[in-house]
Amino acid sequence: MVCSVDHLASQAGVGVLADGGSAADAAVAASAVLAVTSPHLCGMGGDLFALVHTPGEAAPTALNASGRAGSGADPDRLRGEGKAAMPFRGDLRSAPVPGCVD
Repeated sequence: MVCSVDHLASQAGVGVLADGGSAADAAVAASAVLAVTSPHLCGMGGDLFALVHTPGEAAPTALNASGRAGSGADPDRLRGEGKAAMPFRGDLRSAPVPGCVD
């Protein structure tokens, strides 16, 4: 079973499973389609969180690929500019590095 917000992505995942691919392979295929059909919802420029269980392994593996702070996210610089918190908008120097491709 493959579920996503777009039927084309789900079909891509099902196709990978039908060809003998793993659940992780199907997730990558579905995600690649979603990057095209729903770029406003997801894509490689975001973060990735996954819990993957490999057959034969006792426990699942957790993947936390959340973005880390960019090199411009310097607390001392921000305080010097009069900011009390990390800017949410308007300061690209504070933008995180996308975790999915980091």
